Amino acid sequence: MWDEEAPVPARDAGVLRLVDAFQVPGQPPVFTGWVETGTLRKGQQVLIRGTAGFARGMIGSIARNQEMPREVSARAYVSITVHNINRRLEILGLDQGCTITGV
Repeated sequence: MWDEEAPVPARDAGVLRLVDAFQVPGQPPVFTGWVETGTLRKGQQVLIRGTAGFARGMIGSIARNQEMPREVSARAYVSITVHNINRRLEILGLDQGCTITGV
């Protein structure tokens, strides 16, 4: 089952290396960081890997500088919102350097 074992991402999956994460009450969490490889797209399913576990969700929006692109590729510093997260973020152990990977 997905929630017990993390799926293996595709070889060309986009990977965001987390720099910061925050959440405003009533809003989806925002993750900022560098896209290291591949491409991340609005509406894409993602795997959020923390030091204490993982969760899955879907990219709701992407921001780069003052633009709102539908997708971003490697070497871009971005902020993304992730919707429909299946676990509480507090239990994932999200630290700088954790990853969000497209699946």
